[in-house]
Amino acid sequence: MPNLPLRFALPLLLAGPAFSQFDFVDVSATKGLRPPLSPPVAGVAVGDVDGDGWEDVVVFGGMHPGPQVFRNMGQLASTGAEPRWFHDVTAEVMPAGAAPASMGLLLDLDNDGDQDMVVSRRYYDPLEGNPDPFDTGLAYYENVGGRFVEITVDPFQARAARRHGGMTAGDIDGDGDLDLVFTHNGSFETLAGGPGACIRNEGLPRFVDITPSFGAPLGDDNRYFSAILADFDGDVDLDLHVAVDFYKDFHCHNDGTGVFTLVTDQVGTTNTGADMGLSVGDMDNDGDLDIYSTNIGTGVLYVNDGAGNFTDEAGARGAAGWSPNAIGWGNQWMDVDLDQDLDLAFVAIGNSGAHGEAYLNDGTGHFTKVTASQNIELRGLGMIAFDYDKDGDLDVLITRQQNLFLYENQAAADPSRHWVVIDLEGTTDNRNAIGARIDLETPNGVIQTRNIIAGQSYTNGTSLRQHFGLGSSDQITKLTIRWPDGSVDVHSGLVGDQYLAFKQ
Repeated sequence: MPNLPLRFALPLLLAGPAFSQFDFVDVSATKGLRPPLSPPVAGVAVGDVDGDGWEDVVVFGGMHPGPQVFRNMGQLASTGAEPRWFHDVTAEVMPAGAAPASMGLLLDLDNDGDQDMVVSRRYYDPLEGNPDPFDTGLAYYENVGGRFVEITVDPFQARAARRHGGMTAGDIDGDGDLDLVFTHNGSFETLAGGPGACIRNEGLPRFVDITPSFGAPLGDDNRYFSAILADFDGDVDLDLHVAVDFYKDFHCHNDGTGVFTLVTDQVGTTNTGADMGLSVGDMDNDGDLDIYSTNIGTGVLYVNDGAGNFTDEAGARGAAGWSPNAIGWGNQWMDVDLDQDLDLAFVAIGNSGAHGEAYLNDGTGHFTKVTASQNIELRGLGMIAFDYDKDGDLDVLITRQQNLFLYENQAAADPSRHWVVIDLEGTTDNRNAIGARIDLETPNGVIQTRNIIAGQSYTNGTSLRQHFGLGSSDQITKLTIRWPDGSVDVHSGLVGDQYLAFKQ
């Protein structure tokens, strides 16, 4: 394994400036991004579809029969030349008759430098004549000059008479392209759930179901929800964690060739609640990946010991207390106040005014609930954090009831708060650089880590751009990039408050 920066263990070095005040504003209607949705099957993905540097939004499960694409017009809107920030360009970029969908990811599946699309398709009920949210599989679209063309594959690939659970992507076998894991949850007719499926990318248009040779029992009946491929044990390959409804959370180690071993009991991801949404990140700045999973009435915070073993410390770290009757769904780690640590927020649904919560990190991975002060309604199923207006702070998308909501973050209005956003492009590795790790060190000794991961939160294709708060200084002492193949690049003397791009 390549040498990576050592961690500073002193609390004084980990503690950033105390930015405790921040505010959000609902700008959905004024920015042109409040499409009607059709719950409970609506999902969202974020990515730069047209290659102009601004992240677009794709809605799945809206009133439109197929994926609905909203182009980010920020290049013009930020100068005042365009009154609306988002334009519905579905008729221009999606094929007629696109399959009804409920979730999806924007990924460069063919390594040609643009974002293709994989979706959880819904099949038609032969009796009702409507797309069935409890009969789902996969469909693919290639991006050709900013327009999506359906890729012909087995129309029943990964199909099951179940609702979608989760979707994630990564190069599990080290061949330089992105493979997929897609999971199912249950149905109205039975408590049984699953199966999951692993799809190997053999170059467009060849996607092969390799679930029988996956190694771990991914294809068994299990009540899967959100899924994440990430390097949890630090051995430079992608492992798999899946939130599971009512049973132990499914955790597998990759042997480096794409063969997985089930290690749930050994590593301690044994919570048996109703785990649903997932967010993965280094919330205590110790260089490994921790996991937050939403549940009914509480959260699960699996803290990594550095070797890929986990202990649930949600209660001890202040991230377990919830609104009464809240059923938690989408969640995100994000440095909302730009103070060099990952804060946490999630959305929920439920009776009696149930809602999600927001927590600020004190710099050591301990949290204070600040929900009431942030002016954002944390009710819903899906949640994505991304910088839609490229001003350096993270804004939030929430799928709620019949509409999508965009909340703009006002943190960047304070000039004492600094930031940097980093884009990576693989060459020998996958072009999205999924599986890469970034370590960023600042003059006060804090080292933050981000890993590029696809499909966090719940039913969401989260942004692959990596956002860092820098606190009171705009200086970056050292930036270390470990690419998915294990090679390492080091950059020094960088300045923040800008978007930076690095190519392998």
